[in-house]
Amino acid sequence: MWILSGKSKKLLNNIIKIYLMVVEKNKELHVPIESEIFHKLEDIKVYHGIKNNTEIIRFLITKEHRKIQKTE
Repeated sequence: MWILSGKSKKLLNNIIKIYLMVVEKNKELHVPIESEIFHKLEDIKVYHGIKNNTEIIRFLITKEHRKIQKTE
């Protein structure tokens, strides 16, 4: 299982928020990622069998969405 530091969680949460704001299809989102975060994303890809970084973001958004729905 992967563990994210506070800084990593904050960055991923910001990426998720930005990603969710991009509502139009075929619109690209470019976010600079520090090497530490990039390596953690690579670990997540391997652990969950995810093919690319876009799928990781979608996975994290879905995971966060499930958490929100459970608490409501």
